[in-house]
Amino acid sequence: METERIRYIYQITNLVNGKTYFGQRTRSLKYTSSLADMYWGSGVLLKKAKEKYGLENFEKKIIIEGHFSKEQINRFERCIIRIQRFIGKAEYNLADGGDGGDTSRFIDYSSIERSENISNAMKEAYKEGKIKPRGWTFHKGMKGKHQSDDAKEKIRKAQSGCKNSQYGKHRSEETKKRIRTALARDYKAEYKELYEAFLDHVLSSDEKRLFAKKYNIAYDSINRVLRQFI
Repeated sequence: METERIRYIYQITNLVNGKTYFGQRTRSLKYTSSLADMYWGSGVLLKKAKEKYGLENFEKKIIIEGHFSKEQINRFERCIIRIQRFIGKAEYNLADGGDGGDTSRFIDYSSIERSENISNAMKEAYKEGKIKPRGWTFHKGMKGKHQSDDAKEKIRKAQSGCKNSQYGKHRSEETKKRIRTALARDYKAEYKELYEAFLDHVLSSDEKRLFAKKYNIAYDSINRVLRQFI
């Protein structure tokens, strides 16, 4: 029965700065007490703090324990965290308690450090063979392939006359000039840094935004530019 399990809520305190973390835990009955259960939380901020200060600078104590149901312990945890936040504590808690929560709102997606971490992790994963390249970046499409005359004719008919999105439209001389200039660009030279980064690894969305800002081009144009290198 679920009520036979021992569940408890614990408090972890940083002895250096006094910051706290509150969490819940279901312990094995092999432990004689909840303090004997050497679990010290898995919160993101708490983990970073333990790496910085060392586990020896933290203290753990039990707030409440008993044969509670999952619903009861969730309710207790949310209530305790709410009260602690009211008095300025629970600094290491990102979620509201009770089966965790959505912590994505605390992530700085524009962080260059985060982008670099993702990039480095992707490099290592590719080197170790844990993941394989996928998506348009490495997709060769029709490169090296040839369509049959029948397929070409079907495409021609599907895109001819009023079925063509450009049917009845005329480009101005200025537009034609811009297109000719764009087609004549030496993308590899103009976007050398982007090209080299592309060869090195799969670009994250954050990296693409940085390059778009640096070269003063639209974010969606990054993919168009990179296609020139395939």
